[in-house]
Amino acid sequence: QGDTVRSLLERVGGVGPLADLKGSYILRSNLAVPVDLYALVMLRDLSADKAVELGDTIVIPFKRPNVLIEGAVFKPGPYPYNPNYNVEQYLALAGRPLLYHTLQRLAACAEIERVFVVLAAGDLYFAGQDWQPFTHRLEPLYCGGATRAESVFNGLLAVRDLVEEDDWMLV
Repeated sequence: QGDTVRSLLERVGGVGPLADLKGSYILRSNLAVPVDLYALVMLRDLSADKAVELGDTIVIPFKRPNVLIEGAVFKPGPYPYNPNYNVEQYLALAGRPLLYHTLQRLAACAEIERVFVVLAAGDLYFAGQDWQPFTHRLEPLYCGGATRAESVFNGLLAVRDLVEEDDWMLV
């Protein structure tokens, strides 16, 4: 009787560091009553405090961790963390595959005349991407093998008539 969200939080020791302070609410008779815990806890705004009634449940969800993607991507910003994702998958979510960023760096280097990319025969993913900024230096080779070593070997065979004897190859 007479309890508020603030008094109950004080009794239980406050909120944890992963609490979603802006997504909290009181569950009252199957209705969600929003509670701005950010204003109440962080700004100490007592007008954000709410009375609780017998049978209420205070719900303080976990803040969903995000990965922040910034830079030369179409859609920079926070993306929900997924422990099964790698860097390439996050960059693809933001609009550019990891290979795009790699090719961007290579194409920006004045000392590099051409960039050969060895792909599996019939690779449709590569062809579906926008490589326009690099077309002046980019040459896809659809001769990949079953292993990385076979792909490198096949790529070197494919370019043997396109390079000079003293050219350097970065693998």
